[in-house]
Amino acid sequence: MEQELQDEVIAVAQVAMSTETNEQEIAAKVKQHFEQKYHGLLWHCCVGRNVACYVTHEQSKFLYFYIGQMAVVLFATA
Repeated sequence: MEQELQDEVIAVAQVAMSTETNEQEIAAKVKQHFEQKYHGLLWHCCVGRNVACYVTHEQSKFLYFYIGQMAVVLFATA
């Protein structure tokens, strides 16, 4: 994923974590942000303390990172 998009994902996730109360709400907020901004792609987001994934995604549209102990996975499919 391009650095600019990575920075945006992290910023959106940080805001979501500060305003939402559970992992599902955080994931929904991140997913909704990217679906509204980047039409034409289907975005998927997973958030939690113990996350593993094996997914098919669009080239350069996958990011897995941690904020504290919370893992965030965001990826897009066509």
